[in-house]
Amino acid sequence: MNISILFANEGLTTSVMVRELPDGFFKLMEHPIFSESAKYGDVVELTRTKSDKYEFVRVVESSEYLMEDFVLPLEIAESNKLTSILDKLTNSGGFWQRDFGGWLVVFYLANKYDPRRDIKSIYNHTQQKEMCETRTLFCARCYV
Repeated sequence: MNISILFANEGLTTSVMVRELPDGFFKLMEHPIFSESAKYGDVVELTRTKSDKYEFVRVVESSEYLMEDFVLPLEIAESNKLTSILDKLTNSGGFWQRDFGGWLVVFYLANKYDPRRDIKSIYNHTQQKEMCETRTLFCARCYV
C-alpha cells in the first residue's frame, strides 16, 4: 500500500510503498525520497496520526542493502546501456528507483552484483570529463 510518512526530525513528508507486517511494523518497498532516517528494505515502526497519516518512529530492522545514488543526464538515464545494468541489478536481487528523470538510486547486496562501476563507466564514457575535487552528488560540473 502507498502511504504518506512524516519524518518529523527531517522536516519531511513523503509517499512511499510499504507492506504491513503481522507484528504491526512496515517494510519499505521503495526508498522514501530525501529521507536519511530510513531506506528501501528497512522494517520501520510508524505511528498513525489523528489525520490517518503515519509518522516515522524508528528503524526496527535495517535493510541489508547498500545504497548509492546518482544524478544522471537524461541521455544516460534513459539509455539502453543503463537499462541493461539495471536489469542485471534486479536479476541479482537488487532494487533501483529513478525519480525526477535523472536521479537514480540503486540498492545492492554486498555479496552480489555491484552496479556502481558500470554506471560510472557509462557516465565517464558519455561525458568524457573527470569529477571535480568536491566529488559531491549534486555537483553541477560532474553529476556523479
